[in-house]
Amino acid sequence: MNTNKERINNLQKKLADRFGIEVKYNLLVQSMSHTSYVNEINEDRSLSYEKLEFLGDAVLQFVITEYIYRNYPDLDEGELTRFRANIVQSASLSQFSLELGLDHAVLLGQGELKNSGNRRRALMEDIFESLLGAIYLSSGLQAVTKFLNESVIKDIKSGNLKMNVDYKTTLQELLQEAGSVKIEYIPREHLDQKDDWTTDLYVNDQLLGSGVGHNRKSAEQQAAQVALEKLQAKQDH
Repeated sequence: MNTNKERINNLQKKLADRFGIEVKYNLLVQSMSHTSYVNEINEDRSLSYEKLEFLGDAVLQFVITEYIYRNYPDLDEGELTRFRANIVQSASLSQFSLELGLDHAVLLGQGELKNSGNRRRALMEDIFESLLGAIYLSSGLQAVTKFLNESVIKDIKSGNLKMNVDYKTTLQELLQEAGSVKIEYIPREHLDQKDDWTTDLYVNDQLLGSGVGHNRKSAEQQAAQVALEKLQAKQDH
């Protein structure tokens, strides 16, 4: 079994050989460090992947926004927003993580490891974004763009990522046509390490739909879809 250092070294070499990207070792370690691992070795939580994920998410949004702005001139602002949301929220991010072998590089505490945390889609999406943050701080925006051109953007070009309906935005626009409304997405308590999240959607304090997904965002989308179908059924009668 490879040691943690060997796994990080292997990932560093893979990024250099496959993409020509240099990532600083300490940043790569941080990008792969789950909070359970950081807690287990008694390090500060700020040394986990979470802050790099925050940065990586912003960089991902920017690069994808610029790409679709330049390459889809016929889409209006709303369509561009929905297309971008579909790309950055899709399960494909976890697939890219698996293809890169990030499930073998991520550093987990023993409890998380026993629960197969390295196979959870939500975590793999987070780790992909934290890696983007590490690449950005190590080698800049050009390196991130190069990396995404060989992964996410390559999938867009191949047609594997298409523009799906953003049910949350569609529902919000529909309800606001009727006047001021209060829309709340309330997640149910998420105590275990399973993939599924459940979210309840309340409109003016009335339950209108519930959704289940592999992360919070997808659960909210499904809840909004259920609510839209209910509203459509009422209109049809």
